[in-house]
Amino acid sequence: MARVKENTFDYQEVANFIRAKVHKQPYYVFIDEEWKYFGAYRVLDDLSDIYRFDDLVSDEIRIVPDDVSFHIQIDYDFDEITYEYKTITRSNIDTQ
Repeated sequence: MARVKENTFDYQEVANFIRAKVHKQPYYVFIDEEWKYFGAYRVLDDLSDIYRFDDLVSDEIRIVPDDVSFHIQIDYDFDEITYEYKTITRSNIDTQ
C-alpha cells in the first residue's frame, strides 16, 4: 500500500495534489459525516481553485476516483491542512 501524508497551510497545494492523482477521471467527494446521510458528490470536472473550510464549516473531505484505486483524506484543523493519500488494493479490502 502506497501512503503519503503531508501538512500544509496552502489549499492550492492540496488542490494541485488532487488534480495530479485523479488525472481528469471522475471522482467522488465525501464531506465530513454528511455523506452517511446524503451520499457522496460525483465530480466530473476539475476541482475548484477556491475552497474555504471555515466558510463551509467542513473539517474532513475524502476523494475516491471512479476506479476506487486510492483515496485522499483531507483534514482541516485550525488553519492547518493535513492530506493523506492511500492506494486501495484487494488485500486492503480483505483485511478491513
